Amino acid sequence: MAVRTSIPDKKLTKALDRVQKAQSRFWRHYPGDSGARQAVHTVYGGAHLFTAETPKKLGELALKSLDTYAPDAATFETGYADMAIASWKLFERLQREGVIPTAVKFQISLPTPIAPTYNNMVPTDRPALIPMLTKHLLSEVAAIARALPHDRIALQLSGNPLGLSHDDMVIEQSKSTSTALLSANINGSTLCAVDVGGSFGRDLSGQGEKAMTAFAVEWLSRLYGSDVAAAVKKSSATRWNASPYVLGAMSAAPPGAQGLRKVLGEPVGNLFLAGEATHETLWGTVDGAWESGERAAVAALQKIGALPEPAATAPRAPKQRRRGA
Repeated sequence: MAVRTSIPDKKLTKALDRVQKAQSRFWRHYPGDSGARQAVHTVYGGAHLFTAETPKKLGELALKSLDTYAPDAATFETGYADMAIASWKLFERLQREGVIPTAVKFQISLPTPIAPTYNNMVPTDRPALIPMLTKHLLSEVAAIARALPHDRIALQLSGNPLGLSHDDMVIEQSKSTSTALLSANINGSTLCAVDVGGSFGRDLSGQGEKAMTAFAVEWLSRLYGSDVAAAVKKSSATRWNASPYVLGAMSAAPPGAQGLRKVLGEPVGNLFLAGEATHETLWGTVDGAWESGERAAVAALQKIGALPEPAATAPRAPKQRRRGA
């Protein structure tokens, strides 16, 4: 005797009709959220902590957050980079002091652009914000990458085996610390730079240039296929962490501190300083290093009298307004 594995269509239709009628009656009494904006915000907290002043304090904090991170509809600041950099500084100090074992790795986790909007916005409003939020999160990641110590491995590839555009930047989504940041086809060339950072980058740098290059090739092969290894024609690696006069990597100014780069270039007695880090607008570039070097050379020559000091510009006298007769 065959066993029936489904409900006959006639009986299924009758059962679903009864369910539909019951649901209709339920929705008439309890329609639920409309999906439109609502002025009520639910805050979860311990009942023993609630006082008459709690709503006022929470409201003041919310307004302060809006003024700080979202002064208007077009600009906002999540603070992810600032918090990550501050956390790294604390982690590095505690690890240096032996409080945190050297085997412990530092990891930064950031939400995807859609995550903050999923529970806090109606679906129709998300498309307007997600592109701006995506751009902002990429800038936060770039700020973190600039601030945390890292070294760079340069690879010259034959052709374009990665299939990337000029000056493309690739950041791997990885749970492991043995990852990197790729700058591809720099300035339209076939040169690619692989940045490694944090404690992983420091450990890899300590193993030498050969190990650094091997990691870069293996990492790219894992992402883009084994053909990448055969396309590598030349390689070079910087080990700034091992340089006694550097002990770090590229410079990075925190938000709002760009003007301090000029302070870095101020002479110390008869010692004149130059370098990309001292340039206010071209930091991190060869142009910035070149211009700052010329600026320091001119200042040194003026110091010894080989070049005249720049003539002081006399302030213009204010124009006199004519009075009507």
